[in-house]
Amino acid sequence: MKKIVSVVMAAVMVCMSTAGCSGQKPAETGSSQTAAGSESASPEGMAGAALGSVEHPEEQTYLWCSYESTDDFMLMVYEGFEDCGKMLGVKTAHVGSSQNDLTEYINTVERAISMEPDGIAVHVFNADAYVDVINKAMDGGIPVITTGPDSPASKRICNVGVENYEAGAFGAERLGEALNGTGKVLVLTRAGQNNSELRVQGFKETLAEKYPDIEVISEVSVTAEIADQASKTAAALTANPDVDAVFCSLGIQAVGASQGCDQVGRSDIVVFGFDRNPAQLELVKQGKVMGSIAQGCYNMGWWACLGLYIEHNNLLGDRNFPTFISAGVSYIDQSNVDKEIEESNARIAGAK
Repeated sequence: MKKIVSVVMAAVMVCMSTAGCSGQKPAETGSSQTAAGSESASPEGMAGAALGSVEHPEEQTYLWCSYESTDDFMLMVYEGFEDCGKMLGVKTAHVGSSQNDLTEYINTVERAISMEPDGIAVHVFNADAYVDVINKAMDGGIPVITTGPDSPASKRICNVGVENYEAGAFGAERLGEALNGTGKVLVLTRAGQNNSELRVQGFKETLAEKYPDIEVISEVSVTAEIADQASKTAAALTANPDVDAVFCSLGIQAVGASQGCDQVGRSDIVVFGFDRNPAQLELVKQGKVMGSIAQGCYNMGWWACLGLYIEHNNLLGDRNFPTFISAGVSYIDQSNVDKEIEESNARIAGAK
């Protein structure tokens, strides 16, 4: 166990002493990445010394707070968080809520704080709404790392997520190719959620640069409810009958968008999605959604747990912690969706 952790810690030290694990636009996190200080020993030596200084890791507890806690995306993030905890020999737990209510989501973090853990990772639903509760934990001596959506105005140590601007740009290139460089697009977004806003920004700016004959004709903010997404998509398509495609900036939106297309009899519309929820994967398999950008969910949880462990045990010493760690993305289409569905079904079955 110690040998494995030493190798991992060495890799982390190398990563954190360079560029914070991934190049990132300042707009992504609300601040530039911090640069680590100079080293007087090799990363391997520092990692070994740091590991040896952690006594009784089994007495430490790290929590991950999320909304939509039974969703496959969330299960995958916690799987990574839990696996890292097992590797480190610490306790982990998932504090979540299946209710679709922002106040309840904030309360999950409040409950986590009351448990007095050694660190908390938070999957943020609304950047501004989480500032106070994250700051409460940080001010109380509990380190906080955000996973996925960020709350850059808070005192959180780091965000483990995807490079959202670049992910949106990738979506623009895929959709641009599918439309042969011309057409009109409806964009679904969610006001107040910074990852959605950055993806839309990357999508629009890349279209303008590389596919100037593709026009974003309307942007519609939708909730997390499929019914809301479907009804607003249908209304937008009715108002703009010349739309050729729908770009969805968040998970599950492609399901609502597809239903909205069905409601107005527009099976010809190209739908592009984000993430890998089971219903969306089935639509990719059926050809109703052309493809989906999947976030590195497992990586989010794994790096968040390791980051909290590093911070709580002061393993970086006087060196700076990065403000962003990239979890990476992959692309799902009909060529690989069957494998994704199989893995998703296994996770859901294991959680029951």
